[in-house]
Amino acid sequence: MNSTYKYYEKHWQEYCQSTVDKAPTSEIDTFLSHIENPKELILELGSGSGNSLKYIHDKGFNVSGSDYIIDIVLSLKQRFKCCSYVIDITDVEFLNSFMTSTTVKHLFISAVLQHLSSSELIDFFKKIEVKGLLFLSLKEGVGEKTLEDGRYETYYTQRQIERLVSKRFEILSFNRSEDMLGCSFNWLSWTLKLKS
Repeated sequence: MNSTYKYYEKHWQEYCQSTVDKAPTSEIDTFLSHIENPKELILELGSGSGNSLKYIHDKGFNVSGSDYIIDIVLSLKQRFKCCSYVIDITDVEFLNSFMTSTTVKHLFISAVLQHLSSSELIDFFKKIEVKGLLFLSLKEGVGEKTLEDGRYETYYTQRQIERLVSKRFEILSFNRSEDMLGCSFNWLSWTLKLKS
């Protein structure tokens, strides 16, 4: 993850400019359709440019943003009326405690978890405690690699993720979509709910 953090610390402005108008609106709408009370707090992990954060907020939902990169969080706070926090997605114990103390009900995690190793992703889903819904999207594929720019990514099949999450979560929706930046891969996304 260190090389990934270094990439975003150095290139966060150009990354945000390339994605600011690229929110996955269809997938967000599916996620939001399962939330009965728009006042329940949604926390987005890895808000980046704020594209999804803005879309969720503009739909009338109560949402807060977060990112690991301090400059991104400061930018979010300047541009949006909702709260934003510095959160490391690998520290699941802190995340669980934070969600309890801030009354977060739902988690929205788009295009973030592919930066975790497969063992970190397994650990995340073993430990995460979310009271409401959890949205996640990952790149479809097989294996892992470090890109030329230093970002580390892992790739998964629908079957792999569903075998992992179905141990603790009910799957409410699934979608496969093409990349909005024109890259030659698909995104896999789910809306999940912890089993009772």
